[in-house]
Amino acid sequence: EAALNLIEQHSIPYVVTIGAVDLQDASHVLSCGCVGPTSQRGANLLFHESDCVLALGTSFDQSVTGFNIADLTENKKVFLINIDPGENLRFNDPRIIQIEADLIDFFDAIQTPAFTPTKHFDWLKKVSKVKATLTFESEANIRTTVGQDHLSAYDITLELSKNLPSHATVVLGISLDAHSVFNSFRVTKGQRILVSRNLGPMGWDVPALLGAAQTTGQHESLTLITGDGSLMLNIQELAVISGMNIPACIFVFNNDGYVSIRTTQANFFGNQFFGCDGESGLLIPQIEPLARGFGFAYSKVTQLADIKNICLEHQAARK
Repeated sequence: EAALNLIEQHSIPYVVTIGAVDLQDASHVLSCGCVGPTSQRGANLLFHESDCVLALGTSFDQSVTGFNIADLTENKKVFLINIDPGENLRFNDPRIIQIEADLIDFFDAIQTPAFTPTKHFDWLKKVSKVKATLTFESEANIRTTVGQDHLSAYDITLELSKNLPSHATVVLGISLDAHSVFNSFRVTKGQRILVSRNLGPMGWDVPALLGAAQTTGQHESLTLITGDGSLMLNIQELAVISGMNIPACIFVFNNDGYVSIRTTQANFFGNQFFGCDGESGLLIPQIEPLARGFGFAYSKVTQLADIKNICLEHQAARK
């Protein structure tokens, strides 16, 4: 709340990192989205073109900067406020002004009369123009998908965000499912989005869903968005979820295996595919009999309208 008060008091446009994607409210006029190599073009463009960045508690790790740390400070000053002194040791750039402080103390200090912000009407006008041009809908329409005649993962996550309640807890996988949420999911204030920040630990998602169920009593809004490849790595936890009667709703993207590995093999190994899909030796069992075997109800999404019906049925049946 202290950060939002500062943002609104001085009309400061803001972005979030993937680890804090649920700290935004997509409907807020000053919210510009999520930054990082796997995130929104509009947010990244505005971050790049800003001349001053106030970084609150972030470490500017690879999920934010990619491998181009130098671009972080191009034509701008960065004020990095972090309570961990070790984070400040990572940078040796005079344009990064490092402040070791607790954010509570920082907000108390910056609210004093000594702080006089400058006007930035032109910047706000540019922010509005970028947001109006690079919208959720326009960006989703240019996304690629896995194979032809499939629904776009970005359209699916956008539709999901329209139909989940404001108190929903959403756990993400680590591949296309997570990337599509960073780009297309309209986060509402009060929602929780749980993600592994390094996007590496395949199979973390089902156990994370089980953990999330222990911290929220609103299970009718507990949702997992994952891929078929990651699901296989800890699939035994579905038995725990079913056995504990946790009414979670699980959306599984049919990626025909490991889509990130397949993309890497296509881009860097000359389309020499091995162990990433059905044609290269990987077996992914059919999801419907698998789900029913663990005691879950099953529905297949063949059109975007199906998502609303599934969400309504889940909230009503709580299973």
